[in-house]
Amino acid sequence: MQNENRGVFSAFETYMDMLINNGAAIAEAIKKSFYPAYALGLAGDGNFLMMLLSLAAVAILFSAVYFILDKTFIKISIAKRGNVRIKYKEKKLKVSSQLNALTRKEFQHFITSPAYIMNGAMGVIFSVILSVAVLFAGTEFVSEFTSVGVPVEFVEFF
Repeated sequence: MQNENRGVFSAFETYMDMLINNGAAIAEAIKKSFYPAYALGLAGDGNFLMMLLSLAAVAILFSAVYFILDKTFIKISIAKRGNVRIKYKEKKLKVSSQLNALTRKEFQHFITSPAYIMNGAMGVIFSVILSVAVLFAGTEFVSEFTSVGVPVEFVEFF
């Protein structure tokens, strides 16, 4: 690298230039090591034969997965697993609004599903990280965003 103090986004341009300049060598390496990916690239480039071959490969893989799921999924989904049934105990019911009931139900679903927690919490986590980064890095951090074409109004909005 010519200048080690260049930002992450400025270095991205250098890497993209290297990819563009070495495109033929990269394509040849992919062709030798993983030909299906190369064939898919040719299909995207307009090679009709490769389009048909890619379509056939996808259709065969789809059919195989469909066949396997068709034979096994119904058995798995309706199988009795010997779960113990819990007898209903009559209790006093609390009356709440639809909004409260929905909020309580969503919160219960939220805290029992790791994927839901990750999707819901990542925005908050990244917002905190970005706020701290701007606090410590100051205008240099914001200028990295503006130097790659992100509108200043968008960065200043946050």
